[in-house]
Amino acid sequence: KEDVFVALDIDNLGRMNREGKNKHKSADRALEEFVRFHISELTRRFGYTARLGRLSKAGDEFVIIIPNTTQDEVNEFFQEIEGRRLEAMKKIVDEEELPTDIKAGRVVVGLRPSDSFDSAYGRADEILMKEKREKREPQTEMEVA
Repeated sequence: KEDVFVALDIDNLGRMNREGKNKHKSADRALEEFVRFHISELTRRFGYTARLGRLSKAGDEFVIIIPNTTQDEVNEFFQEIEGRRLEAMKKIVDEEELPTDIKAGRVVVGLRPSDSFDSAYGRADEILMKEKREKREPQTEMEVA
């Protein structure tokens, strides 16, 4: 078991801000529901109340730290909740006339003993940006032995 660091980056938030029925208010509502859903699911699965924090002024990046688990368990969790998240977010998408579903890129990395928040975030962000450029499914960080 290890402590796991998850970086989430909301897809198309700028587009939601521009094209939603109520512009920024619509996108803000999408963000609030996205966070509320994940806190509920994280609590149910991992047994504690989670807090997701915005990392960017744009508000589209979040970090979750999940102690005493594995990267595989965390990736399985996100795969399991994907359908429920889309269904839960559908109401907001419809009501706010958002131009896209509410989805997020995801990177899961294990916290190293020498990690600070900034170093873990830097590693995760580098992988996330690479994935966005390559438009592939996020990958779990692989340790080289």
